[in-house]
Amino acid sequence: MNYFRKIQFRIVQKLLEINEILVFQKKVNKVLKSVLDDAVDVIFDIGANKGQSIKLFQKQFPKSKIYSFEPNPKLFSCLKNKYLHNKQVRIFELAISNKNGENQFNENLFDSSSTLEKINPNSKYLKKKARALGVSPENLILDSYLVKTKKLSFVIKELNVKTVDFIKIDVEGHELNCLQGLFDDLNVKIKCIQIEAQSNDLYMKHNNLSEIYDLMKRNGFNQSKKIKHGFGNFSDIIFWRATK
Repeated sequence: MNYFRKIQFRIVQKLLEINEILVFQKKVNKVLKSVLDDAVDVIFDIGANKGQSIKLFQKQFPKSKIYSFEPNPKLFSCLKNKYLHNKQVRIFELAISNKNGENQFNENLFDSSSTLEKINPNSKYLKKKARALGVSPENLILDSYLVKTKKLSFVIKELNVKTVDFIKIDVEGHELNCLQGLFDDLNVKIKCIQIEAQSNDLYMKHNNLSEIYDLMKRNGFNQSKKIKHGFGNFSDIIFWRATK
């Protein structure tokens, strides 16, 4: 990537980050405030990236214990060092999925778009995204390598957690797998779950939103709020159980 392309990439990345903080995250916080009370003790952060969510959670729920998961080794190392002496935050170099084992991880130039999913080479959204970032579609994936995966239900048991107040899942198209791995052997109470929902052709496996809604309803999450991002064709959905 030449100098001017790097400048373009950094400008686009910074604009997206600012939009997330000033517009999208405010809408999310408003919904979470209406669903969760201030006594949020346990948060699971699936897809930590650079720690953006950790920072927001600590501000909104300062007394909470945060379990955060990031399979990208470079990002994990940065997060581990940053929160080394923070007893409220635990960082795991781990991908959450629907099985315990290993899976191929595709590391993206735009690191928040790295994924366990297979990229659709004919994706119109991929080409559009590459143009916006100033690169060719084939150069968006920097590297592919195996990472360790675990089911979230298994991790919760390992950590001996009895109640989970809030789970955030942002794993670039792998959300359904994460939920399947959560509900297949769940023995704890969960109050609220937020997931990112893709509505584009970026991945070979897509258009599974109806499956996600069905799975959530079968497990008692009968209320939801969809919040669209300020860019791209995707949203976050917050699910919770209606109180009687």
